[in-house]
Amino acid sequence: MKKLKKLSEFRIQVSKIVNDSIHLNIKLDKAKESINALRDVNQSLKKQIHELEEENNSLKDIKMKYEKLNGLMKS
Repeated sequence: MKKLKKLSEFRIQVSKIVNDSIHLNIKLDKAKESINALRDVNQSLKKQIHELEEENNSLKDIKMKYEKLNGLMKS
């Protein structure tokens, strides 16, 4: 009788461990999805930063040309 009780308790513990494992795997999958989404956002932001840096450099070039022309016109 004691062996049956111990076996029953063991089965319950194993069942709890399996259920916990399933829930942890679900959480892990969700975390992986979140990480992948954040990586996508990060890549998008890096691309936008690069585009803005190029636009900024272009505007700096235009400003230098304008200042040069403005200096020539004042001379």
